[in-house]
Amino acid sequence: MITARDIKLVKDVALSHVLSRDQVIALGYFESVNRANRRLAALVKERSLRVITTPFHSQRLYAAGEKAHEVVGEKIARILGNRSSSPRFLQHSLAVTNVRIALLKRGWSDWRFEQQIRDSVMMDGKTYEIRADGLVASPVGLVFIEADLGHVSRRNFSRKVEAFDQYAKSGRHKQVFKMESLRVLVITTGHLRKTHLKDFTKNSNSFTSSFMTFNDLGVDVPGGWS
Repeated sequence: MITARDIKLVKDVALSHVLSRDQVIALGYFESVNRANRRLAALVKERSLRVITTPFHSQRLYAAGEKAHEVVGEKIARILGNRSSSPRFLQHSLAVTNVRIALLKRGWSDWRFEQQIRDSVMMDGKTYEIRADGLVASPVGLVFIEADLGHVSRRNFSRKVEAFDQYAKSGRHKQVFKMESLRVLVITTGHLRKTHLKDFTKNSNSFTSSFMTFNDLGVDVPGGWS
């Protein structure tokens, strides 16, 4: 029997791409490892979830199963096809969830997933797409979250900055998200990478950017994936 908690969990897994058992517990779905293991196994048996095995992670990883569409609703069901399961994609998905957990523990709230906040704007005949890893309510207002594992090239990060810059200039963030000012928090791998990424934002005055390392946030990033 699928419970309300099961439905919420399967939706969370679908929107997160993948969750580990410990992340499921940290997000408050279960209070113990045994209860988590039993219910996750039941949802796998019912094919609402499926297991992804990888040599790069010590725990089983859970993704949406073939019957998840019966649980998550039409909107979320549309995004379930053509999901990547490459090690790099899984690493990034797990890292984003670890960021989410750390921010929620700090009292931030109302996390929204990448698929829920994806938007675009046309400026001077060119389309700029916003695909941040998340949006969360901080003490100073809504903040877009970018989790950077060092895989994004300097050119592509520059494009991200340009997209945020044009999006802020358009004022669309006020219409769509009710944000008075556009804020972006980038969490990255180390202080040298943080310094390099900051250079790309120094001439962007239309939005506020801030930078932290995963270590600053107390976030564990699965390593050794390739």
